[in-house]
Amino acid sequence: MYQCGQCGKQFRTRINDIELCIDCFERVKTIQNQDLLANMIQANMAAESIDAAVPMGPQTPKYNVQAYANSLRRQTIMNQIRIQNSQIGIINTGAIENLNQNIQSLGISNKDLAYELNDFGNKVLESSLSDEKKKEIIESVSFVAEEYGKPENKRNKTVIATVISGISTAITTIENLAQIWTAVRTMLGI
Repeated sequence: MYQCGQCGKQFRTRINDIELCIDCFERVKTIQNQDLLANMIQANMAAESIDAAVPMGPQTPKYNVQAYANSLRRQTIMNQIRIQNSQIGIINTGAIENLNQNIQSLGISNKDLAYELNDFGNKVLESSLSDEKKKEIIESVSFVAEEYGKPENKRNKTVIATVISGISTAITTIENLAQIWTAVRTMLGI
C-alpha cells in the first residue's frame, strides 16, 4: 500500500509525482487557491494603477475575485457525515469514516456527485430506518463513492448496478430519501 509523502497516511492522489492523502491534498489545493486569489487581487490593483495613470481609453480588464472565491467554497467537502444522538454506538464509525474518505476522493473528480452522496448519507442517518438498514446503506453508498472515484474503465459496473438496486429497494418507503436517491441515480447515469 502506498503512503502519503507528507504524513504517512494511505495515499489517494498524486501531485507532481508526490503521493498525497486527502488531507494533505486539500492543504496543497487550499494554498494554491489562496496564492491564485492573492495574485488576482494584485493584478486588479495593478490594473487600477494603470487606469489611474492613463485615464483615457478603455478600462483595463479585471478579475472577478469574488466569483472565484465563491466557487472555491463549493469545491471543498469536509466532515461530511454528521453523527448525532445515539448513532455513534449503533452505526460502525469505521463505515462512516470510510464513506467520508470515499466522498472526499470522489470530490476531487466529481464535486456535485460527492455533494449529493454526502447529503444522502446524512439523510439516511437521520431517517426512521432500522439501525441495521442504516449501516447497510452507508456501507453501500461508500462502495458507490469509491467506485465512482475510479476511472470509468476500472469500475466494477455489475456490482455497482447490484448495490445501487439494493439501495433503491431499501429506501422505497422513506419519501425524502427516495427523492434524493433519484437525483443521485440520475447523476450516476443509472
